[in-house]
Amino acid sequence: MLRVHDKCALCRCGCGALLRSVSVLPVLMVAAIATLEYYVFMTEHWVPEFQRSVGVFVVARVFEVSVFHFVFGCMLVAYYKVVLSDPGYVTPSVVQRVKDAMQEAMEEGGGGKIPPMVNTCRRCKLLKPFRAHHCSFCNRCVLKMDHHCPWVANCVGEGNYKFFFHFVVYAFLALSMCVRALSGPFQAALFSEDAPRGAANFSALAVVGFVLGGALAISLLGFIAVHSYLLVHGATTIECHEYGRAFPFNQGWRKNFNNVFGETTKDWLLPTTPVRKQRYVLHPAELEHLAADSCFEDSSDQEDDSLL
Repeated sequence: MLRVHDKCALCRCGCGALLRSVSVLPVLMVAAIATLEYYVFMTEHWVPEFQRSVGVFVVARVFEVSVFHFVFGCMLVAYYKVVLSDPGYVTPSVVQRVKDAMQEAMEEGGGGKIPPMVNTCRRCKLLKPFRAHHCSFCNRCVLKMDHHCPWVANCVGEGNYKFFFHFVVYAFLALSMCVRALSGPFQAALFSEDAPRGAANFSALAVVGFVLGGALAISLLGFIAVHSYLLVHGATTIECHEYGRAFPFNQGWRKNFNNVFGETTKDWLLPTTPVRKQRYVLHPAELEHLAADSCFEDSSDQEDDSLL
């Protein structure tokens, strides 16, 4: 079940169900595009080429279709997970884990209780972790929220950012394979001396698949470039707008990647679910912020005592 619009953020008339129904349309569109590109690749390219292949070229075609199915399968798994995974909603249990981590950090630092200046979301009425943001579409706070993506009908945050990035990468690879496979017949149908005959052999679906696949591949390449830059610097899209190029949460590119993808090569390359620590771990910048709030509270208490 889609996770968006559990409660309508605009009113209390129960229109969340309507919003959820509308939100499923982009997901169905993505599924339709994936089906089209797969069908065109197999029927317009691979099957005819395999039937014409002899000798070593048969092995080459088998290798090609194996790679395509691997990439396409990883794309589907990543998309399934980014749509249905919890993006990192701030729930009462998450709040309690954050409080425990803060209290432990304060005790280790020689402080007392958690300072009251710790942010509370004015909409959720819950403690708001340092890098959390409130999503007006989901009507909930999300840990390390990057953005709300209508194409996955979900927020993209700490819980599913890995799957979002993998989906974009594998979708780009799958579309690139489709475009490369169809580029030869497409050029022959338009520019060869026997163009009328070539055009007759190139179906309308193949034309749509080639043009749509090329346009989407170029768009996804831009997404990959932007999010690779953010990944290397340990930032989200929202934080990039807030802090510019300051990157206060940057822990080095390898640590940043481990935080998102996991610590093994398999987790980096495949849309596997990384092992998450049950205990909430405060970011170094979060510890500095907490210490500053604690010092501010202590100084305020001292001023109040002096006035008394």
